[in-house]
Amino acid sequence: MTTGFHRGELMVQQRAGVLDAAARLEPMVRPGGLTPGAVAFVTGAEFGALTARDRAGRLWTAPLMGEPGFLSPESSSVRIHGGIADSDPLADLPSGQPVGVIVIDYSSRRRLRVNGQLDRIGEGELLVSITQAYGNCPQYIPRGQWRNGLPPLHRRRVYAGDTLRDSDIDQIRRAATFILGTTHPAAGNDASHRGGPPGFVAVT
Repeated sequence: MTTGFHRGELMVQQRAGVLDAAARLEPMVRPGGLTPGAVAFVTGAEFGALTARDRAGRLWTAPLMGEPGFLSPESSSVRIHGGIADSDPLADLPSGQPVGVIVIDYSSRRRLRVNGQLDRIGEGELLVSITQAYGNCPQYIPRGQWRNGLPPLHRRRVYAGDTLRDSDIDQIRRAATFILGTTHPAAGNDASHRGGPPGFVAVT
């Protein structure tokens, strides 16, 4: 993976007229592991998301959910114990690929992003070797959105298709938060949070 901002990010910054402001943040996205505070934050997390490719090469972003401790971080890696539903397109994701992980605590409005390389190290267990790790500001994270009570990981897929149903469109229009998965040919995959008042994402 590349260091600092990749070419796509620099193009967006240039178009938005914020190259100088972004340059001051460039050290934040250089290679680095987790600080002790970040390790404690990830250890106590109940929710995150992972962006990766399935065995057909398609990019997906899967929610990661579990009791505190299901994410087991160290300074240079994060172990994911279970967490991906068996009905999810990434339930059987291949090893040896770049991935992006975001961990969010809605009650404290904290979030941490991790980029790295994925290895499958056991049944239902993944290891992300960290290339980049950094926190983001709380802007656009609605407080208290996360509801206690985790859904079961063994659940059936209720719909698969290439169009949105009316219920899907209604859910999108009412949503105040999205997890976005993106990819770059040299910098790898990334998972990031987007938020705003309901309706900030339009369906066309």
